[in-house]
Formats: sequence, C-alpha cells, structure tokens
Amino acid sequence: MADDKRTARAAGAAEKARLKAMRPWFKKKRFMIPLVIVAISVIAAAAGGGDKASDTATDAVRDAQTPDTVATGRADRQKEDQEVAIGQSVQLSGYTASVMAASFRPTISEFEEDGYFVAEVTVANRDDRAQPYNTFDWKLQTPNGQVIDPTFTSEKQLGSGDLVKGGSVGGKVVWEIGAAKGGFIIIYKPDPFDAARGIWRVTI
Repeated sequence: MADDKRTARAAGAAEKARLKAMRPWFKKKRFMIPLVIVAISVIAAAAGGGDKASDTATDAVRDAQTPDTVATGRADRQKEDQEVAIGQSVQLSGYTASVMAASFRPTISEFEEDGYFVAEVTVANRDDRAQPYNTFDWKLQTPNGQVIDPTFTSEKQLGSGDLVKGGSVGGKVVWEIGAAKGGFIIIYKPDPFDAARGIWRVTI
C-alpha cells in the first residue's frame, strides 16, 4: 500500500514537471520577470516623454501669451528690445532712459551745415551703486540701415560721467545725417554684456 502511494506521488511530480516544461516560453518566470521590467521601463519613458511634451507645449503657450513690446516690421528687431514712443522711458541694466524730443536741424552753427539729427535725452541710475553714462551709449539707425555713432559738434551734448544711486542727467545727442529723410531709430544700449536695448522711432 505504501509503495502505491509513493508511486502515485512520483507519477504526479513527473506529470507536473512535464506540464511545466511544456508551458509556452512567455509564461515561464525566467522570461516573465525581464518582460515585466521592460514593460515598466517603457511605460515610465512614455510618461516622462509626455511630461516633456507637455512642458514644451506650456512654454509655447506662455510665449504666445507674453506681450510683445517690440513692434513688427523693423529691421534688426531683437527679442530683448524695449520699444516705446518719444517721451516715454525704458528700464534696463539699472538705468531709466528717455528720449524727450527728436528733430532734424540743417545747421548747428555757421560752420556746421551738414544736416543733423538731434535728440534730447535723460538717463537716471536706479542701481544701488554708481554707474557710468556716456553719449556713445546712444546710436542712430538711418533709413538705409546704417547704425551710426554720435557726432562731435559745438552743440552742448550729454557727455559722460558717473551717476550715483538715484542720480540723473539730461542733454542732447547729435548725429550727422546729411540730407537723409525717412524713418530713423534711436537706440540706447548702456551695457555691452546685456542684449536689452531701448528703441524709439522717429520719422523726419
């Protein structure tokens, strides 16, 4: 009787082993565990990619909703430009700068008759430390696309110096333009390491 039981158990064990060996490869543990790991990795990567795509879409929406302070249709338009009207000010690099008026003058004196663009400007220092100011922080873009430096004339100009915290200065900046007419752009860029510029358009 005991021998029959042992024989039956042995036969049952042998049948289990046979059935286990005959299972499809994808149902075996040594294959299932790596498959589960791969599946988890794929799902995690997909989720991460979704987050990245979502972030990109969010950035695009944010950019689209950000007010564009730079007018379109202007040569040399740059993202950091702050374009305002004559009489208005810009704030950049710790300065507040304004162009109060701008006009064409055919002569400065009896010896200076070459045609001049004259701008009346102000600069104030908002920084906690002293900062320099200079006439040559101002440029003029002509209708044909030239960007020119101020011209030395007998007209008293802004000059150069330092401004303490809260200090301000005003003066004229003059460019020789000859008989050129059309749309001019006054450019203020006090910091060579900062891309931000103040922009004022004037048509004469």
